[in-house]
Amino acid sequence: MVKYKTDILLATYNGSAYLPELLASLDAQSNQNWRLIARDDGSTDSTVKQLKDWAANLGDRFVLLEDGRKNLGSMLNFGALFDRSDAEYVMPCDQDDFWVPDKIERLTSHMKRLEEKHGEGTPLIVHSDLIVSDVNLEPIADSFWEYQRIRLPPDNEPWKILTIQNAVTGCAMIGNRALMDIALPIPDEAMMHDWWLALAAALFGKISVETTPTVQYRQHESNALGARDSSMSGLLWLIASRPSMYYLQAKDAIRRSQSQAGSASERFTNLLTYEQRVFLEDYAHLGNCGFFKRKIFPIRHQLYYKDFVRSAGFLGVL
Repeated sequence: MVKYKTDILLATYNGSAYLPELLASLDAQSNQNWRLIARDDGSTDSTVKQLKDWAANLGDRFVLLEDGRKNLGSMLNFGALFDRSDAEYVMPCDQDDFWVPDKIERLTSHMKRLEEKHGEGTPLIVHSDLIVSDVNLEPIADSFWEYQRIRLPPDNEPWKILTIQNAVTGCAMIGNRALMDIALPIPDEAMMHDWWLALAAALFGKISVETTPTVQYRQHESNALGARDSSMSGLLWLIASRPSMYYLQAKDAIRRSQSQAGSASERFTNLLTYEQRVFLEDYAHLGNCGFFKRKIFPIRHQLYYKDFVRSAGFLGVL
């Protein structure tokens, strides 16, 4: 029997500068019925010592996963944590963020309502907006979704838009056991752990939004991904100043999302509807098609971004 309903999965690597504030925000959570499972990816600073010192009085509420492997990268680090968890709910956690005090309570309550409606056997995700903050946790933007101009998936066929772009930020989500059972292990072809989980939830379950931010998303020079200003002027400046770099990055992102779609088609082949299978396979192999078919595909399936610039760029690079 699972003792703790919620596992917080913390992937660390040289995070000693920011880790104390994250851990303090976990201490301050209104819901303390959680276990922290951490895995370090070969830090050379005091990250591991900080974790052990902080967790000295937690007993079995803290698990440090030590498997001898180093420098796996963010996705595989999180993959090992997901494989270790057996809780009803899982919440990925970044080492440099700060959780608002009622994050766990709010997301788990939302998840329970969702399970009452759709059943515990349905793969489910609840995710929230984030506050974009600077290195000192001073707010930069009240909404990560607006700052990044993220298009949230529609209720109808959300798996289509989630095939080409992710809208679920791992550190602001909670997933249930049914999602883990169907989505794990995370394949090598996945863009990131949160994108893969979001795609699985969209294909076979439900994704629900908590509009109030639950995380301060800290921005600094060592961010693995981070938030970038996606305003129209910012995007136009990026394209105009470094067109070749923008083209290569966009081309690589499309190629990787196509590889992820192909992996989903293969992994879930017996679970997908006919329409889902055809869509994923067509997108995965679109690079082998002629000019006209490549350009008409996103138009036919209404695959567009929230702003015209990125939508035009996606269509042009595809």
